[in-house]
Amino acid sequence: MPERGLPWTEPTWLREAEAWIGEHASVTGELDQFHIRWWSTVIRVPTAEGDLYFKATGHAHRFEAALTAKLAACMPDRVPDVIAVDPERGWLLLRDGGRRLRELIEDANDLRYWEAALPRYGELQIELAGEADELLAIGLPDRRLAVLPDQLRALLREGPGGLTPAEPELIETALPEVEALCRKLADYGIRETVQHDDLHDGQVFVQDARYLFFDGGDSCVSHPFHTLTVTLRAAAFKLDLEPGAPNSSDCARHTSSRSATSRTPRRSPTGQARSPVRSRGIDTSRRPDYTQSRKTNAQPPTA
Repeated sequence: MPERGLPWTEPTWLREAEAWIGEHASVTGELDQFHIRWWSTVIRVPTAEGDLYFKATGHAHRFEAALTAKLAACMPDRVPDVIAVDPERGWLLLRDGGRRLRELIEDANDLRYWEAALPRYGELQIELAGEADELLAIGLPDRRLAVLPDQLRALLREGPGGLTPAEPELIETALPEVEALCRKLADYGIRETVQHDDLHDGQVFVQDARYLFFDGGDSCVSHPFHTLTVTLRAAAFKLDLEPGAPNSSDCARHTSSRSATSRTPRRSPTGQARSPVRSRGIDTSRRPDYTQSRKTNAQPPTA
């Protein structure tokens, strides 16, 4: 049975998606809806020139389609090739992006891939630094330094879930320091721009000596340095690196040594398995773990 409440498990929606895909691609086989989450779905589209990927996002992330189109127009070598976009419906059709960093980074020696990728994303941020108003008009949330403290106050007034009884007071007490830090960071004069806000190793692809950035549905307009929060935390979690920043050679020795002692790989939770859903040529029965490798012959560049 389809999962209730998700439009992309409904036969009518699936037929519309299939028709739209057919308008923009010469499909050579069965469509494979291998990723279904409440925030998005992805369908693999076989063609004679290789697989394409159709993505649809939920309402809160619908701006991703327009953002991806803008990034492609601005710096086409930084995102997967865009075949078609429907900004109103939040639909994208993209070429395969290559291998993810998730499949390339195994220990701290491989952090060189991040060292090569992050400057390229920084260049993309610099390119868009003068277009904050247009990014906001596309639909990206406003998380600029000038508004963050008041947004935090508003969130506390709403009584967000997941906090202990003592934590709202602790956050309230820290607000003056948050305001001071925002002012201090703003004083450096670095322009606010697109901020990915979920830039981990599953969102960066390597193909033909290019680093391609994907999955911008959590993006916002904010200080560019904030992007590093998720990147550094995710890398530290995956490689089991200790806080305190040892130098890179120490990190590599520590991680390589630990790998030799049969470390169990960490995996992110992927939710419960879904029931098969079929609709006119779209096969939704095969839904592999979305953290698994995507098959490709692309070779990583020397970083």
